[in-house]
Amino acid sequence: MSKKKSKKRQAIDKAFEEMGITPVPEDHPIYRRDPLIRFISKTKKINKKNSQVIDINSEDFKEFQLIIKTKCLSEGKSIEETENILYEFEKSINNYNNMSDEERTYYEEIGKMTMGESRDDFEKFHNLSIEEQNQRTEDAVKKLKN
Repeated sequence: MSKKKSKKRQAIDKAFEEMGITPVPEDHPIYRRDPLIRFISKTKKINKKNSQVIDINSEDFKEFQLIIKTKCLSEGKSIEETENILYEFEKSINNYNNMSDEERTYYEEIGKMTMGESRDDFEKFHNLSIEEQNQRTEDAVKKLKN
């Protein structure tokens, strides 16, 4: 390389200097080393079951509980009834967290078939009577068995 630097190179060096980066001289020992190839093993795959655990202490879950609580109270349910609903819901989430992947897939499919996949579908399902909700669930189970 010639001792005379191009304007482009001078601009690059000036920018580096302003950022506090000092260029390495051409006679630096790093340039005398042979090339090195290092193989890095892949990281261990995350257990799918653990990655699908629902964190009942997360902000999203707390917000979801608040939505359920508000809906229950607006429907005239007592605080005790509402707390019981939330307790049962939390128990079902803990059961879900302890299921195998196959069980989760099965119940998720039933959930999609009965409640849909969007928030609006979920809301519509919960606005149905208990009898209609149970009927939809039974129909979904029958459909999956076939």
